[in-house]
Amino acid sequence: MKINDSILGAGLLALGASMAFIASGFASFPGQKYGPSLFPSLIASALMLCGGALIVQGLRARRRGEPWVSIDQVMRDRQGFGAAFLVIASILAHILIGDWLGFLPICVVSLATLFLWLGFRPLTVALATLCATVVIWWSFAELLRVPLPHGVLVGLL
Repeated sequence: MKINDSILGAGLLALGASMAFIASGFASFPGQKYGPSLFPSLIASALMLCGGALIVQGLRARRRGEPWVSIDQVMRDRQGFGAAFLVIASILAHILIGDWLGFLPICVVSLATLFLWLGFRPLTVALATLCATVVIWWSFAELLRVPLPHGVLVGLL
């Protein structure tokens, strides 16, 4: 599905404006030129700039006759629609049963299912799934220190 850039830009603009409004209420530190609102305000400004640029780009596309919303050819066939469904199902699985089952089992099952659906060979699926799962887990759990749920593997990790 392709959504006109001006719609997405309006969303980014609104998100940036709300972030700037919330950050403006952060308390400042006495005697310092900047405080805890600096970084969120910078991100909000960048979001609003990008949103504005997307709005301009989307309006130019509308003048050329592009629709507000269109469905891509890849979503019209069974494989593309199924892949999109599997990605959404994977996200929902992480949200709904992630704490109980854990990140690693859901990630392995999700990636393997998606790779198999897309037609990869089983050996390639096994290797790619294991490598991607380890890299994703290491990136989030070790590098970024994001607490990923252990679930049923709580005694092993």
